[in-house]
Amino acid sequence: MRGPGKDHDAIRQTIVDAAGVLVAAEGVDALTFRRVATAAKVSPGRVQHYFGDRSALVHASFENVQQRVRRRVAEALPGPETTPYDVVTAVLQALVPRNEGELEEQRMMAAFEGLALTDSLLAEDLRVGHSALVDLLNDQFGLLVEQFARPDAPAGTFGAAGTLAPMALALAEGLSGQVLSGRLDADTASGLINTFLAGVRHG
Repeated sequence: MRGPGKDHDAIRQTIVDAAGVLVAAEGVDALTFRRVATAAKVSPGRVQHYFGDRSALVHASFENVQQRVRRRVAEALPGPETTPYDVVTAVLQALVPRNEGELEEQRMMAAFEGLALTDSLLAEDLRVGHSALVDLLNDQFGLLVEQFARPDAPAGTFGAAGTLAPMALALAEGLSGQVLSGRLDADTASGLINTFLAGVRHG
């Protein structure tokens, strides 16, 4: 895209990026046109021009951080020749923040998840994103369970494949929160995910 359209997109992205930094540092209450304008080095009128009202700014900021997290998870996915175990491991490990940028993403997500308790549109966006991730993990866990099922395994040993995805996602998200709060370091959280997956792999 050239000309005004390109500038339009760049300015809009600058604003939502600045809004995300504010949310990570101070929470969603910091998202006022004036505060965001100062952070983005534009006028409050420019922020209002792009987003109309505060609700639009909040939702654009949330979508921006969701895209960042989705991109990070997608980049962690191994190539097409890898095993379901590799895919599951990559997805879950990508949820553990390992640097300041990833910690910032987690702080933003935590702030928006809190707001989603009273904002039905945010709650629905979170539900859709979570469901897509569960579906991906369900597919891979199904293949993984089939791959490692032993012929002599007792009936029902691998029958709970459908429960593994939400369980694994809850584990990874919980560990991510503990890393964010400083109760765990990233390497310890990563090791716990690997321990869980090793248990799945070996039945």
